[in-house]
Amino acid sequence: MCRYYITDGAKFGADYLLYPGDPLLFHAQFTVRILEHATPIKPALLAGSARGSHAARKHLLLASVSMLTYCAAFYRPGCMQIQPQQITLL
Repeated sequence: MCRYYITDGAKFGADYLLYPGDPLLFHAQFTVRILEHATPIKPALLAGSARGSHAARKHLLLASVSMLTYCAAFYRPGCMQIQPQQITLL
């Protein structure tokens, strides 16, 4: 099981940053953007997020959250053939 640390991602134009270990010892591996599940993704938002994470040398992770079912699905652009991981939010 892989565990990540979460911090604020505003410095990189994201909602959150994910670290593979202690943020004092590791660099962030992912920038995370949280999107409402029912809302379509705007191309400009996707392009801007991708450019920002690429410039920071981090992977972009999109999190789709459904407030009706309290579930989240995670997508990594460029890897859309992989089934999204779903978790239940408590």
